[in-house]
Amino acid sequence: MRTELALGLQNYAASIAELQESYLEVANYANAFASKTVRIEDAALFRKAISCFGPQLKIKNDQLSLQKLYEIGFHKNTGAVVVASQGVNLYSKTYRYTTPYTIRYITAAVYMPQLGVEIANIGIVGDVYHRPFVLRSESACSPSFLFGSQSCNCAFQWRCTHELAGALNPVVAPNENFEKWLASAFTFNNGKHIPTTPGIGFLMIHLDTQNGMGCGYTPNVFSMDLSTRSILRHGGGLVAGQAMNLSIKETFEGMELPLDPRRAENHVGYKIGPIIMDFLGVNSQPVMLSNNPQKIQALESFGYTPQRLKALGETNLAGLKEAKQRNQDLGHLDIGSELSSFHQEFSRLKTQIERTFNIAETVEARLQDIGEVQC
Repeated sequence: MRTELALGLQNYAASIAELQESYLEVANYANAFASKTVRIEDAALFRKAISCFGPQLKIKNDQLSLQKLYEIGFHKNTGAVVVASQGVNLYSKTYRYTTPYTIRYITAAVYMPQLGVEIANIGIVGDVYHRPFVLRSESACSPSFLFGSQSCNCAFQWRCTHELAGALNPVVAPNENFEKWLASAFTFNNGKHIPTTPGIGFLMIHLDTQNGMGCGYTPNVFSMDLSTRSILRHGGGLVAGQAMNLSIKETFEGMELPLDPRRAENHVGYKIGPIIMDFLGVNSQPVMLSNNPQKIQALESFGYTPQRLKALGETNLAGLKEAKQRNQDLGHLDIGSELSSFHQEFSRLKTQIERTFNIAETVEARLQDIGEVQC
């Protein structure tokens, strides 16, 4: 007698076969077009693909047109399929200084042939299309984001980016017609998310599936569930690091994983960010907040010309050990023995970004001009 697990696995195998067939159809469709990222416009193919990729929705009566909710694109250079929501506007406040701003929120799944399904949460603030913009691409780190771990600066870097985006794009919400005002903050047109009020652009890409520097990677295995694999390996690695007093490098080697698995398969893990940028069609000159030279090289290999600004976020005594290891073993730049406070880093980067984009007026003056927040 078949067990419930066996039956579920059998049905799963059938869905994988259907996914493979759909992938080939999408690839053949895209080959007829010259652009490097091709949107699936054919209604029948879109319906088949959306039932296999991403949300895997099979709607027969079409009460809700899925082509008005999602996009599907094929990235020809890498063979990746991107499934993304068409975006929603959020009224947000920053973590530390509670500055109000609006952000365009997009969810995406990237089916990478040499790797598996990468999940990303994407935020756009200001204009990222018509001029250079600020970029932060972040691999997930559950201990710091969920539980406030101070052993690394991952969450600090991400939150500092939010503070900068809000400080350079502050808004005042109206007392009346709030939802109408929010809905008009961005419009969606030909795959682009255009702000009603252009400001200094920020693109924030959070790669949910890359916990522990993408340690869910397994050679020659396409995984539909990189998240489970990576988060369990990351957790095990943290246990080994503390209980056995191992470095990051020693932990990866002890688990027979490559150090920084994002570098495997010709840096496959570092291609996810540029693929998403190609899909969105953003400007080719990002100002990147990063200490990781691999991220810069990945952008350059995709034809972007990034300008790098170091991004420490905050480094305190609890994070000093890992900071040194990231410099010595992973080659990360401008990190090691330097301690920095969150406010110092925010102030430094704010000044550097204002100079980079030739912003004459100060953030404080802009906030004073728009008055107090009404919502």
